[in-house]
Amino acid sequence: MNLNFQACSLGFSSLLAIGGVAKGALSQSGGLAAVCVGWATAQGGAGACAALLTFFVTSSALTRVGKRRKQRIEENYQPHGGRTAVQVFANGATGSLFAVACAAELGGGFDWRLAVVAHYAACNGDTWASELGTAIAGAKPRLVLPPFRVVPAGTNGGMTLVGTIASALGGAVVGGAYALAGDDGRSFGSLVAFGAAAGAFGSLVDSILGATVQLSNWHTKKERVVEYSDAHTRHIAGRDWLDNHQVNFVAALVTALLFAKIKMQ
Repeated sequence: MNLNFQACSLGFSSLLAIGGVAKGALSQSGGLAAVCVGWATAQGGAGACAALLTFFVTSSALTRVGKRRKQRIEENYQPHGGRTAVQVFANGATGSLFAVACAAELGGGFDWRLAVVAHYAACNGDTWASELGTAIAGAKPRLVLPPFRVVPAGTNGGMTLVGTIASALGGAVVGGAYALAGDDGRSFGSLVAFGAAAGAFGSLVDSILGATVQLSNWHTKKERVVEYSDAHTRHIAGRDWLDNHQVNFVAALVTALLFAKIKMQ
C-alpha cells in the first residue's frame, strides 16, 4: 500500500467534505459520507476524482438556480442542497466501488474506468435535467411513457426538452473532466461523447423508473406534486415502491454497468 497516495486520497475526500459542509451543500452526516465516497473514488485515480468533483460542484451550483420557482414547485426544496448521508451514498456508493475495482484491476468483462465515468455522468445528467428542467419556466413536462401526457412540473417521470438537453450536457462535462485528468489514454472527444450518452441514458432510465415505481400525486391544497397520499391528493403517476434516492441509485447503477460493456478505444 502506498501510504503517500492514501494520505492524498484522504486529504482529497476530507477537503471535499469540509468544503461541502461549509457551503451548506452537505449536512454533517453527508460530510462524513463524502469522506468515505471521496476516499474510495480516489483509488480510481485522478480521472475518477475529477468525475466526482465535477458532479458535486456543478450539481450543487445548479441547486440554487431558479430558487423561487423551485420553492413553489418542490415540497422539500433546500437552496444549498444540504445533502444527507443517504443522498451521498445513493449517488456515490457504486461509483466509488467501481473506482476501487479499477485499482484492483478486476475483470469480469467490464471496463471499470468507463463504469466510473458512466456512473457520475448519469448522476450529473439526471441532476442537471431535474434542476434546469424545473428552474426554467416553459412548456409543461410530458410523462416519459405513452401516451406522453402533459403533467405538472415536478412530476416524477416528466421530461422537457430543456431537461433532456441538460442531461446530455451534464454527462458530457463529466466525460470531459475525466479526459482532462489525463490518466486514461482515450481521446477527449470520445470521452465527452461517451459522457453525454451516459448522462442522457441515465436520465431516461431515472424518468422511466420515476413514472412507474415512484409515486407522484397532486396536492389540491398545496398545489404542488407530492410523494404521499392523503385526503387532498389525486394520483398522477407511479406506484409507491421506491423513493427518489433509490431511483437515483438504480438508474446510475444500470447505466454504469451497461456502458462499462462498451468497447471504446
